[in-house]
Formats: sequence, structure tokens, C-alpha cells
Amino acid sequence: MSTPAAAEETTTTGEPAAATVQSKKDAAMKKSKIRHAAQLSESFKQTSKQPKDASQFVKYTRAMLDFAIMSLVAERAMLDELVEMSDDEKLETLFELLDKDGDGAVDATELADGLRKIRGNVSFQESLVLAIDRIATFDKEGSGKLNKEDFKTMAEALAEALGTTFHEVSEMMVMAVLFSKTGNTLEENIAGVIVSADVTEAVKEEEEARKIMVDKRMKALFALFDTDGSGAVDFKEVVMGMYRLSQDLKDSSKAAMVALLMFDEDHSRNLNYEQFAKFIINILAASPDHIEFDDVADAMTKAASEPVTMTTDELLSVLMLQETMEEALDLQDAVQQHNDQIAKSQLARCKKLFLLWDLDNDGAVSLDELILGLRKFEEASSLSTTVDEAVALMEAFDLDQDQKLNLKEFVVFLVQFANLAATDLDEMLDFMIVTAALKENDEAELKFLKALAEGDVYSMG
Repeated sequence: MSTPAAAEETTTTGEPAAATVQSKKDAAMKKSKIRHAAQLSESFKQTSKQPKDASQFVKYTRAMLDFAIMSLVAERAMLDELVEMSDDEKLETLFELLDKDGDGAVDATELADGLRKIRGNVSFQESLVLAIDRIATFDKEGSGKLNKEDFKTMAEALAEALGTTFHEVSEMMVMAVLFSKTGNTLEENIAGVIVSADVTEAVKEEEEARKIMVDKRMKALFALFDTDGSGAVDFKEVVMGMYRLSQDLKDSSKAAMVALLMFDEDHSRNLNYEQFAKFIINILAASPDHIEFDDVADAMTKAASEPVTMTTDELLSVLMLQETMEEALDLQDAVQQHNDQIAKSQLARCKKLFLLWDLDNDGAVSLDELILGLRKFEEASSLSTTVDEAVALMEAFDLDQDQKLNLKEFVVFLVQFANLAATDLDEMLDFMIVTAALKENDEAELKFLKALAEGDVYSMG
């Protein structure tokens, strides 16, 4: 009795097992070809050795031609593979090409490289900014990266923005990522790996900020600050709003000055909603406990809605502070004007002098450092005269009132200082740089400054 033929083995999906194996082999073969094309293209881009003489030139040229032919063959083979792929396979191919570390997600540095290859007209820094924005927009899990589903949504949105579909541009995208010569250099890729974790954190912060921007409680808080309903808050409204929250007029006034100086990007002397939200986020992030808006939003809104009572002296103090703020904003406008007018060579020398005067390398020139720097330039004046002058200069040019001059404030000080002294800025900078580099401060001057500091004689607070 003959035995019946064995039933063909099938998978749980009903597909013949042999077909499944073949499908996996085909997929593996495609990935292998893609990797080979990518490696070949990358090798071609990184080849930079130049011939030293005529005989080497012939060998070099022949090798480059052979290499170019190999690259073209790889591109042709890749195109043939792409034609046979479905849209989902093309999307997966594009995702895997960008996911260089193979962790199953595309981070901002990886996406930035891809965007540069596809767009071809952006710098490394610009591509990072663009990638952070794209991931913050499409990352639904809050991981700071794009998984495959997020990536698919982004790719389709990108195609739609181009007025087409992913099906129409998918092959172009894959070929651009594989063979474009406009992506990151080797050095930029290394830099990208180094800063990858920091960039991912920046993405998460941007995502959190965007969530807060659309939070109804932030909008309510803004409405409570905007007492005249103008759609923007001025210095006085920020002071009064912050006073309701903190019950501390001094801190509220300082916070309002920071708000207008740092977040009034269009120099309107008011904060619109977006600028106001950034200010509140910054205030909370700068707190010792790094408070999250979600944790205090209800309490802040409640406190801001409470009526505020001030004494006559306190109201007069706010009005005086508002005049001071107007003067500071006038000076800030002058800062921008000077920055627009000052030559690049002059700005470079200002930066060099700034580094020479910043003795503790903390990124700012303190009052002590300002005095010591001026002493080298004004040896004919008495030390007490220099101290008085430095105190006056610090009060005039310390826009953010942190008792130090940052680079922007320092540049304005130098320009104004040259104008007041009726001297040429270039000549003054050259002289100051030479004296700062070559001259040492007198020991008696250092002792005098130490005694002043211990006695808190020139305290700015």
C-alpha cells in the first residue's frame, strides 16, 4: 500500500515555508546590496588623496575612473532594486540607511545628515536645527527620536510639502541618502556622535516646550498678566504679575527686566504669548528644584488671579524701575546698532580683549576684572578714580544686572568708551590688547581691590 505524499509544510500564516525562506533570503540580499552601495559611495566621497607627480597622476586618474564606474554600477543596481520595491520597503530602506547605529530609531544627528543629502543647501548647524524641529513635531512618544511609525508620518508630510506623494519621491530620497555628496563630512559625523545625547535632550526640551505652549493653563496665565487685554504684556504688567506669584517686589522687578531683555526678540518692548511662555519656562527651569510647569500651573494661575495691593512707595518704585528699564532697552537697541556697524576685524579684536580681561575664564568680565583692565590702560589716573569709573561703567553697560559684562555688553562698552575718549576704535583696541597681554597689575593695586571687596565698598547690589 502506497503512502500518500506528505502535505506541503506551511507557516502559521498559510504561506508555504519554502516561500517564506526565499522571501527572507531576498530581503537579506537587498539589504546586502544596499549596504554595499552605501559603503562604496561613502568610500568614494572620502577619497581625497591627490597625486604628487605626473606618473602618479595617471595611476590616480585611472583608479578614480574605475572607482567612478563601480559607483555608477552600484547606483544602477540600486535603482533596479528600488523599482521592484513596494513603498513600505522603500520607507524601511530609507529608515535603515539613516539609522546608522542600528538602535531602531533615527535621532537628530542622523536625520540632519539625511536632510543635508536630500536638500543639499544647508550647513551642519542648520541641518541640526531643522532635524530638532522635525523630530519635535513628529515624535509621538517623547523619546527625542523617531521610530518607524513617526518616520513614516514625517516622510509623508515632507512629500506633501513638496506637492507630491512619498511614492513619487521615495526613490529620489533613497538615492540621495545613498549617493549624495552634500551630507556631513567625516569630522561632522564624529562631532554628531559626540553631541548626540545632548541633541536628543534638546529635542525633548523642545517637545516639552511645545506642549506647554498649547496648554490652556499657560494661555490663562498670560491673560491674567495681560491686564489691559492688548495681546501683549509690558514691563509693568510683568512686574505686577510676578509680584502676585512671589510677593517679592525686588525679585519681580528683576524677573521683568530679564524677561524684556532676553525674550523681547523683536524689540517691541512687550512680550507676545510665545515670548511670555518661553520666559515662564525659563524661570521655572532656572529654579533650584527645576520645577515643571505641569506641577505648578494650577497654583500659578490661582495666585495670578488674586488682587494685588501695593503701597504708594511700592507703586512709585515700579514706575522708577520702568524708566530704568526703558533706558536699558534704549541701550540694548544701541547694542544691536553697534553690532551691525562694527567691522568683523574690530569685533574679533573686541573678543580677544574680552578673553584677556576675563581672568577667571567664566565668560564674563567682573567689576574687579574691569578695574584691572582699565588700570593697564589708565596708569596716569589714580586707582580710586579708576575704581569710580569702573563702577559707573558697570552700572551703565550691565544690561542684565548680573554685576558682570558679557561679550555683547563688553563690545558696546568699548565702542562707547572710544567715542567718549574721542579716539579711534582700532587704535584703542590695538593698544588695549598689547597692554593687557604684556603688562602686569601692580601688587598694591591687587591688595587695594581685595580690601575693597572685603569691605564691600563697591557692591552693586
